[in-house]
Amino acid sequence: FSVVSPWPEDAARRWLAHFRYRGRPGFQAVICRRGRLIGTLYMGAAPGGGPATCAWFLDPAHWGQGYVAEAAHAFLADTMDRFGIATLWADHFADNPASGRVMEKLGFVRTGTGTGTSAARLEPAPIVVYRLDRANLKGRP
Repeated sequence: FSVVSPWPEDAARRWLAHFRYRGRPGFQAVICRRGRLIGTLYMGAAPGGGPATCAWFLDPAHWGQGYVAEAAHAFLADTMDRFGIATLWADHFADNPASGRVMEKLGFVRTGTGTGTSAARLEPAPIVVYRLDRANLKGRP
């Protein structure tokens, strides 16, 4: 699956159906504004029972307005408690420092670097890796 912005409705429906809630990590929640889908939040379990991961996407037209930080705080608090997740991992591409600032605002701690891939990129690219312990989740109560 790939993400384009703005999402055509049929593509958004396919994406969300693929990642629908099934009672365990591996699902998406949506971020809507005025009834319109503007982004998603993802909670996933690493292959082989490894640490849980999270990610998000937001339409660039809505960047810098605090929507991801607000939605991610509520989403992470709920899902970490619901599934007994003590630690989450996340990353962002090094050329997207705004995502790192959101992660740090939420209480994530930078742990290292690596290389990542994305359907939206032609080649692997440098990433920055973060960890969040449930006790350190910050943001809106």
